[in-house]
Amino acid sequence: MLTLVEIERYLDELEEKYSHIVKLQSIGKSSGGRNIKAVLITDNDISESDKEVAIVMGLRHGDEIGVVPAVIKVLDWLVSDDGKITRERQKVIVIPVVNPDGFIKQEFGAPREVISKDEEEIIVPFILAQEADMVLDVHSLDRGDIEAIITGHTLHEGEDDFIHGFAAAKMLAGAADHGYPYVLHMLGIQSRTPWHSTPRMAGYESSTYNNWVCAPVYEKMHTLVLGMEVNSYSLNEEECGKSGLAAIRPLIKLGNIRSPWECTAGYPNRIIKGNMHISLRATGSNAEEYRKSRIELWQKREYFTEPVRLLPTLTQIKAKTKFSGEKLSSPFALCCRLHGNPEIKQVTLNRKVCDYRASSDNCSTFVFVDVQSAKTGVYEITIDI
Repeated sequence: MLTLVEIERYLDELEEKYSHIVKLQSIGKSSGGRNIKAVLITDNDISESDKEVAIVMGLRHGDEIGVVPAVIKVLDWLVSDDGKITRERQKVIVIPVVNPDGFIKQEFGAPREVISKDEEEIIVPFILAQEADMVLDVHSLDRGDIEAIITGHTLHEGEDDFIHGFAAAKMLAGAADHGYPYVLHMLGIQSRTPWHSTPRMAGYESSTYNNWVCAPVYEKMHTLVLGMEVNSYSLNEEECGKSGLAAIRPLIKLGNIRSPWECTAGYPNRIIKGNMHISLRATGSNAEEYRKSRIELWQKREYFTEPVRLLPTLTQIKAKTKFSGEKLSSPFALCCRLHGNPEIKQVTLNRKVCDYRASSDNCSTFVFVDVQSAKTGVYEITIDI
């Protein structure tokens, strides 16, 4: 296993070799006075306003040694030819060692039921400043032979449970394709945690739920948040690296494509209220505008009524919501899902003909109507087919 000095030397060499796409920075000093370093990887010839922002964190718990090879493999992939499309469409930030003090001591090095002081004062503010679209928290088990993808940081808003499960399924399938049988675990009663079926090695405390950085980030920005566990007990260092990359790569690639229910490519975290049938969504003309819209809508979602869908006739669909807050600085979209691929004759917003966007999956059409500079009032769209 690499030491902290060796990891930092690797990061320096990575930046030197790939200086056109890699930038290394210290985002703060740990309680023990050590630099917490982040690696920013992107194609600098393309505007950041057109890119999704993804953050991968490792070693929040200092003794989870299987994280090291997994994160190194991810960095190697991101600078490779196969990572080119991701670099063009995203800014990916990897924080290999969130907890250098714990890593140096080979100790868990974090409180059991809350985030640490360093996470609260350095890591969370950094992620919030980046307005991350996706955050992945990488961990490593030291017992049994289970590897896991972990969801459950959501508030069950909109379609968040389904969408986080959809992202987790991509990770599970990617790992399985390379021979690594991960399990899916949703946070809940700790006694049901699958890896507790095998005891820890002698000398280790029993784990309780650790409030991952994912939770406050989701709560503030509606970021797509997942966790995972590789396994350093049953897999050697090389296999930990391969296993981690096999699961992580499909998640990051999700930010490059259009999910079936979305209008444009990007991480699928834009449904704020409602469901696939009728929803209130973030909108924009590029990735940066989608981020601004998503965050503002999420923080002000209580001022919107749940969107309602009506069917006056078989050839007309209506949808509406009421907004009761102060004027929004970003637009929002109302989205209706229609059966099949019908001809759309006209769309109106509050009885005025308006522009719309449409995208399709294999059985339906999603119609998106943007509302600019919303202020208190009712917003109703009518779709004639």
